[in-house]
Amino acid sequence: MEKDNLLVYGRTLTNYIACVLNCSETLPVLEQFDFMQLYTLAKAHNLSNILYSILKNTNCPHSVLQLFYEDYKQSILREARQEFMAQKIFAALSKEKIPFLPMKGMVIKKLYPIESMRSSVDTDILIDKVHMDTAAQILCTEGFTLKRKEENCWVFYRPPIYNYELHFTLFKPDFPYFEYANDFMKKANFIPECPYHMILDCSDFYLYLILHLYQHYVNGGCGIKLFTDLYLLQKKTNLNMEYIQKELEKLKLCAFHQTILHLNKIFFEEKEMTSKYKILCTYVFSSGNFGTKDYFSIASIGNKRYSLSKMKFFLKSWFLNLKTMKQFYPILKKVPVLLPFCWIHKGIRTLVFKPSVIKSEFSRVKKYNKRSAEDLEKIKELSGIK
Repeated sequence: MEKDNLLVYGRTLTNYIACVLNCSETLPVLEQFDFMQLYTLAKAHNLSNILYSILKNTNCPHSVLQLFYEDYKQSILREARQEFMAQKIFAALSKEKIPFLPMKGMVIKKLYPIESMRSSVDTDILIDKVHMDTAAQILCTEGFTLKRKEENCWVFYRPPIYNYELHFTLFKPDFPYFEYANDFMKKANFIPECPYHMILDCSDFYLYLILHLYQHYVNGGCGIKLFTDLYLLQKKTNLNMEYIQKELEKLKLCAFHQTILHLNKIFFEEKEMTSKYKILCTYVFSSGNFGTKDYFSIASIGNKRYSLSKMKFFLKSWFLNLKTMKQFYPILKKVPVLLPFCWIHKGIRTLVFKPSVIKSEFSRVKKYNKRSAEDLEKIKELSGIK
């Protein structure tokens, strides 16, 4: 989608979302408008389900409206199943006397007009690392399979829709605010009626969402949904802004926070865009739900010693470190010296069975020049990120 069209459809998307969130009956009048383009953009941000309730009262063509309706219907079913499973897992954790802190969508959905409007791909739960094995056993008893172990969480899946991330830290160790985020568990309080279920104060949860948004924003792009979460948290809860401001000063994220607030006024309160914010809105609208591979590649390559970084990124993509390779080759846990042979085996398998993966990865890295890295650096600078 061309940049000018992206801004038009992005603004329309956020205007409609604002109407839904604010239960407004005053709808933007759209003439000669391509609703299929709107659907494509909304789908990319995993927000198409929100729009059905309001688009059914517009001149949206029936064929396109049906697409919105299917996503709306599926989101209701998905949320009901996710909630049912979550309550089973929460009860099992409580039975084992494991304190747990649900995060992200499982919490923020309570602020949406209808909980199913806040669709989630996965369920994130923070627990103490000493309880990981027991918690993992609980999930496996419920039919989950451990897919991989990452630096900050274990990832589980149960067909057809259940993705769980058991976190022992919220972010990976290389995240710049890793140490600060480790204190969120200590700040959480227990829910009286469920003594092992923990919850963050809304102000601390707001700070967590800022960090979560920052992580995506600088490492591959950040979609509209995370801005929507922050907008609702600010609008519907009693935030302690004095406390939040002091914490943001510690983190040196005050300028970035002001950028987020300004973007939310553009997205949900129809504030006009300056040339600066046209650049930032384009970045958000083009990022999809959680960024793009293109943006991630640019962020990883950077703009310093560009050619060397470019090669380093490509090699790192294919010659994974030992810890990651153990997930694909369990034999490395016992015989780590076999790592070079596993690299060769992985490369041959990819070349034979997935040659398009190599081609697309190489072409994506090859096409970037120093200008693309400089553009991303400019976005960070305009956003108040140093």
